[in-house]
Amino acid sequence: MSAPRRFLSATQASAIVEFSAIIPLLIALLYGVFEYSRFLTFKRHVTFYAESIARFYSGVPAATNVTNYFVLSSGDMGLYSVQEEASMDLRAGKYYGSTGQWQIQVTSVSFQPSVTGCTTGCTYTSAKVMWYGAFGGNSTAGYVSPRACGITQTSTTTPSLTPDNTIPSYYFQKGGLMIVDLVMTYAPLFSSIVSAQKVYAIAYSIPVNYPDTYLPATAGTNLTVCP
Repeated sequence: MSAPRRFLSATQASAIVEFSAIIPLLIALLYGVFEYSRFLTFKRHVTFYAESIARFYSGVPAATNVTNYFVLSSGDMGLYSVQEEASMDLRAGKYYGSTGQWQIQVTSVSFQPSVTGCTTGCTYTSAKVMWYGAFGGNSTAGYVSPRACGITQTSTTTPSLTPDNTIPSYYFQKGGLMIVDLVMTYAPLFSSIVSAQKVYAIAYSIPVNYPDTYLPATAGTNLTVCP
């Protein structure tokens, strides 16, 4: 074999070896980009769902008993009313797979004046949980709500990214607030490579139709009214 042919053969062999060495890295890189983009999309959806439900309950007419609004739909995770629907369109397999886990809680709080009995010029530093309704798609979701009867909600200037017993200070005023805490488990395409991740979203909404009080409720299925 002539020298040019030997050089060409060696060059081709070297290129094949280099390509076979780098292709796994390229595949891993492409998978990482795709999985991360999918995860970010999932996070945006979770935030959107929480905000949509908060807005929905804040628009419920004043003095309307909210009990009948808590109906868990069949097949989807959603909250329905007789007039409107705050649906989430999260069917198994779309983002979180057949092992998907989720839990949602809607809480109504009433801000308490710093001085008991204050009616004008009051300051507010704490909030009382008046009622909450919780749903869970899977008992192993691993989420325990810090917003329950007897747990005072306090003011904070550094809001947490996960549900706790605090509320951003700029919401504190006379009246009430609707809070939606949502946690969902993100299932990656290849769970053997990337572990599942819990994604939290917290949404707050000032009541539109009942600014000086809180939306009433009667204890029922999945709905607890605090004394």
